[in-house]
Parts: sequence; C-alpha cells; structure tokens
Amino acid sequence: MSKKRKVLLGLGILITALSMRMPITASGALTGIVRADLDLTGAQAGFLTTLVVLVFAVASPFIGGISDRFGMNRVLLVGLAFIVTGQLVRVSGAWQMLFLGTGILALGITAANVLMPPLVRYAFPRAVGLWTSAYLSLMNFANSIAAGLTLPLANRPGWSWRPAMLVWVSFGLVALVIWLLLAKKPMAARRPSTDLAASKQGKGGGSLVKEPIVWAIMAFMGFQSMIFYSYITWMPTLLLDRGLSSEQVGLLVFLFQFFSIPTSFVTPMIAERLPDQRILGMFSGLFYAFGFGVMFLFSQAPMPLLVAVMISMGFGSGTTISIAMLLFNVRTPDVSTAARLSGLAQSAGYLMAGVGPVAIGRAYDSFGDWRWPLAFLTFAALVVALTGYLGGRDRLVASVQGTTDK
Repeated sequence: MSKKRKVLLGLGILITALSMRMPITASGALTGIVRADLDLTGAQAGFLTTLVVLVFAVASPFIGGISDRFGMNRVLLVGLAFIVTGQLVRVSGAWQMLFLGTGILALGITAANVLMPPLVRYAFPRAVGLWTSAYLSLMNFANSIAAGLTLPLANRPGWSWRPAMLVWVSFGLVALVIWLLLAKKPMAARRPSTDLAASKQGKGGGSLVKEPIVWAIMAFMGFQSMIFYSYITWMPTLLLDRGLSSEQVGLLVFLFQFFSIPTSFVTPMIAERLPDQRILGMFSGLFYAFGFGVMFLFSQAPMPLLVAVMISMGFGSGTTISIAMLLFNVRTPDVSTAARLSGLAQSAGYLMAGVGPVAIGRAYDSFGDWRWPLAFLTFAALVVALTGYLGGRDRLVASVQGTTDK
C-alpha cells in the first residue's frame, strides 16, 4: 500500500467516525420535540431508535461476506451514500418519511459499524489500539457536539427540529468523497497468513457460534448497546420531566458524551497491552451501574450529583464501546474473522438492544414514572460488567478461513 493511499485511508477512517453516531445522537436529543410535532406515542418514539438497532441486527451478518467479495472500502462507500440519503429523507415529510429515512440511515451505519474494526486492522496492523482509540474518540467527540448543540439549535428563532437534525449531514458528505477516491482498488478482508497463537485459539472449526467466548462478547455488545440507545432516546426527556431546563439538559447530555472521549481514547491502548481485558470489561459496566443507580435512588438529585452521574456514565460509554470494538480484533486471528465476529456480535447484540428503548417507553407510558426504567438499566449495567469480565479472557476464536494474519 502506497504512503499516499495509507494517509487517505486513515483520513477516511477518522472522518467516517464523525458521521457514524451524530445522526442518531441528534435524533435522540430531539425525541420530545419530534414526538410532540408528529404526535407520536412513547412506544412509537422508542421504536424510532429501536428501528435503527433492528436494522443493525438484520444486516450486520451479511456485511463480512459482502466485503470479502467486493472489498471493505467499496461496501463502506455504499454505506456512506445511505447515511447521507437517509438524513435527507427523514426530514423531508411526515412521520412515514422520518421512519423511512431512519431505516436507510441505519443500513449505512451498519456497514460502518461492522467494517471499521477490520479496516483499522487491515490498514494499521501494528497500531490497532492507537487507531481504535483515535476513531472512537472522534466518534464520541462528534456525539458530544451533536448532543449538546442539537436541542439549542432546534429552539432558535426560525429553526425547528428538521434543520437542526440535518446540520450534521455535512460530515457524511466529506467522508463519502474520501471513500470515493479510495474505491478504485478493492480492500479484501482475506489475506495470506500463517499460524498465530495456536495454543490460545478455540476449537470452533470456523463456526463462531460454537465458541463460548463469542457468546460473552455478543452479550456484552448487546447490553452495552441497549444502555447507550436507551440513554440517547430517553435521558433528555427524563431530565426535562424532572424539572431541568433545556439548557441544563443540554449541558448534562454534553457532559455524558464529552467524558466518554478520554476513556474511549485511552482504553484501547491500555487494553491492547494487557494480558487480558477482564478487569476493564467489568469496570466499564460498573460505571454505568453507579450512574443509573443514583438516579433511581434520588428522583430530585441536585445538579452537582447529576454532573457526577453524567461523568461516570460517560466513562462507562467510552469504555464499553472501546472494549467491544477492540475485542473483535484481539480475540480473532485474522482480518476476515474479525469482520465476521464484528458482524455476528453486532447482529445478535443489537437484536438484544432493540428491546430497550421500546420497553422503556412502554414502562413510562404505563407507570408514568422513571424509577422502573432506571431499575432495568441498572440491572443491564451489571450484566455488562459480568459479560465484560467473561469476554475479556485471553483466548482466540477459530479462524473462519483456516489461516491467520502474518
């Protein structure tokens, strides 16, 4: 690979990271306004986020095989086209267009979700931890900006939720141009390879579902995703219902996103150098458990305590997603298997996560109180701690192609 192409590839990875979560975070920040404007029920508003997760679950298993055939870069290029198109469609009409555009957008993000870890390994095999840190940090930085600015933008004179949601499409357009320049030569996941750490490799014979550690990774991915998407869907509404102003809510959600940045940057570099990731995986869930537990116990928590809660959950967010993305690489012997594990874990994981926003919306509609949803999220955080410990064991799964990277 030429130096120029490698630089462009690195830039493409980083700009793509900016466009992956901003559209979803912006939508979550506007849930209350969109729900009122389009007359959506709590369950319907929750399903808007769940639709994203379900698309992830259905499409993720196919991305690895498609990328083996056409190239990871070309599949990601199509995914970015879907990201841009979906953002345009969802603000163009009534609730039907909102749901249609969200589905298109989710399909594009699916490609990015699955392919970013193996692309990092393909392009920078000697610096997986550093580049995982870099793109996750940018992704979380973009989240903090979208979370903190989208609601104030929507409340500006002459604005509404539609232009506030559409502002963030610019990052997807830039990423689309970069991957168009990289589309000429396909980047295949399958590469010539030799044996690697055979003593640690599982006995799955190429079938990932036979590997116990894969199930732990899938559960970890699923429950941390359920927490994240439930949070971005309902936390602004919860805080508003508890009497906070829109400016205070914007600040708190910004803090959640902002403090996920240092942990998402540091965690992969630390985790890659450890003999295993068990302790980091466990503590990632405990950060979340502390935050949701405090909010369950104190329905009228003072602002300083809420700030501490958001910082803790920001640490949890940055740590959980970092470990999940890193495990796809450090628990697999080659790029192709990393792509397949990424697709499988994100499919099963997001399928589990899909129940979160809808269940919380239904619970709130039924009880008119946030204590039951918070109790559920606290339990989910403890499951993240357990599965993070189990998935962090020092073990490689079997290669799906019978060989390993050099």
